[in-house]
Amino acid sequence: MGQRFNKCHNTTLFKQNQPTYANTDQLFPDLLPLIVDVCLPPQANSTSTKDDFAACLHEAACDTVDAILKLATSLSFHTPTAAGPNARSSSRPPIFVLTPAFLLYGFLRGCLRRWRVAQLTREQQEHYLSGLLNHIGSQMFHCIQNCCQTDAMTWTTLRVVLNQLLFWLANSSELKNFLHNDVDFHEASQNSCQLLSNCIDSSFHGLRRNFLELVKNLSPSLLFPGDYDQQDDVRLDDRSLSPNENIQLAMPGTMEPHIQQLLQSLAFMMRGMRQACVNVSFALQFFAYIFHAIGAWTFNSIVQTELKKNKGSLWTTRLGAGRLMRRLQRIKQWASRHGLGSACEINLLLPVQACQLITADRSKFRPFQIRVLELRSLNSAKVEWLLSHLGDPPPLPSEWVKNITKSVRQVCTFIWTSCTST
Repeated sequence: MGQRFNKCHNTTLFKQNQPTYANTDQLFPDLLPLIVDVCLPPQANSTSTKDDFAACLHEAACDTVDAILKLATSLSFHTPTAAGPNARSSSRPPIFVLTPAFLLYGFLRGCLRRWRVAQLTREQQEHYLSGLLNHIGSQMFHCIQNCCQTDAMTWTTLRVVLNQLLFWLANSSELKNFLHNDVDFHEASQNSCQLLSNCIDSSFHGLRRNFLELVKNLSPSLLFPGDYDQQDDVRLDDRSLSPNENIQLAMPGTMEPHIQQLLQSLAFMMRGMRQACVNVSFALQFFAYIFHAIGAWTFNSIVQTELKKNKGSLWTTRLGAGRLMRRLQRIKQWASRHGLGSACEINLLLPVQACQLITADRSKFRPFQIRVLELRSLNSAKVEWLLSHLGDPPPLPSEWVKNITKSVRQVCTFIWTSCTST
């Protein structure tokens, strides 16, 4: 980052060169200031006491915060996608996406310098710092709520909303991280960053909710009965969705679902997180939740169908379970390439182990029982349902189902007792 500030190492934005915030041309990487000073109104020179000056400074500082966040709102519409549709997946937008976080942090450092010059007490400094942090948090939260309330009915609008939420998540978390690691702000910010924490939570949950709606519409491709994906093993393209590419958020009944769009959507979100400089911990939490939702939805789609009691189900046969395993394996391969292998494997255990039970060798009771007991993500109720609805003939004897279910229940009880006793 040091090279980006070489041209403005000791720059301070006084009244004569204060940014107008009318456009983003001032904020390319080589023009970022280290300190953003506050332009005081003329009446500030006529104040007679330190308290009057501090109050006047605080009012001007709040106006500066509003100006920075107004600029940030404009940046949120452009920076994550500024690389263009033909850019490489590793390329970054031409405008530094963490500009608001750096500006706000530099601005707070400038206010601290002003407070010290005015010889305010430590208690007064903490009071005004708390006021500024609350103002920053409330205004930023308002910007995030506007994003969350956008009606994303098409891919174009949904893509804009996702990019905006990524932008605010990255900047709010980075600003809080700056304050936490600054010895001058750490103690005071401990009690005044709740609104900033709310910004992080709101942007993360909004991002998760909107993307989950997209994934929910694409997840039926995992349980599409055709074998279209078997012929596409070599041709499968899991690169990020192009900004110009359109996808159907509501899958028409006549459209054949394809797992490629699901993988491309995951790649789109990963690329967006990297371009927005989102903290890695948020990426891990986010994709862990998405993988968990995919796993839970897939398993529930297998077992929660009334027709299966009479007509059977493709997915409780060895053919269907093998097909589903192959599709889940593709998601795991994608996740491993992006450093998400462990998160994916853990959260897809439920459907994967259900498929392993269905495809297990049932020729002898004891080996089959041992194999089922190894599938620890399946409790006794899930095991009993799967054993009772296996699609391949011959059906399991009721005595087998009863004994295996009883063994699974005993193992689960033993594990639960061991965990609670420690």
